[in-house]
Amino acid sequence: MYFSPGMIVLAAWSYTPVNFLLCDGKQYSASDYKALFGVIGFTYGGDGQNNFAVPNLVQRIPIGSGANQSAPSANFTLGQMGGAVAITLSGANISNHGHANVKCNFNPATISGTAKSVQIGIPFQLHPTMETETPANGLLLSIGTSSAGAVSMYSNKAKEGEMNAATQTTSVAIAPVTLDVDFVSTNPGSSQPVPTLPPVLAINYFICCTAANIF
Repeated sequence: MYFSPGMIVLAAWSYTPVNFLLCDGKQYSASDYKALFGVIGFTYGGDGQNNFAVPNLVQRIPIGSGANQSAPSANFTLGQMGGAVAITLSGANISNHGHANVKCNFNPATISGTAKSVQIGIPFQLHPTMETETPANGLLLSIGTSSAGAVSMYSNKAKEGEMNAATQTTSVAIAPVTLDVDFVSTNPGSSQPVPTLPPVLAINYFICCTAANIF
């Protein structure tokens, strides 16, 4: 089989055969490999003067150059590299969608409980002589009359009883309530890259650097 400079072959072995170079992006002297440099030049890299690079197919899948009718915007020129083994999605990659508000109806008729009453007892002191009409700490409400006709309301004597306690029960009506709940998600996800690499098998690519017949 005849191979001319610039032809690329696949091989399952690990060594580089005679008249071939491994396609690993390494640079070589243009004067040492005139035949190969004459057909690829600096298409795949180099210093632009004395050294040129061979194609780098390490962990890469070759693609035909040019534009495809089904995707005219994806035009790959000879030697162009692209793609990634993983990408991180952004908001622009997610399909357009929305989240409607969630309404919750709160019906108090479904809530049951026991009514509570409060009893309040007021201590008093029965005494015919009232000392003062000015309330103060430690004084009790007094009930009685005075022969002088003046009745004072407060006394500092010991209490003699309590007025009958009054009981009051109060009911409070709660009208139905509709709650509008907005769900706001902050920092959703963890921004982990998404693998894009299909199933692969690692083998070696070699480029012919000198015309050769291989039988």
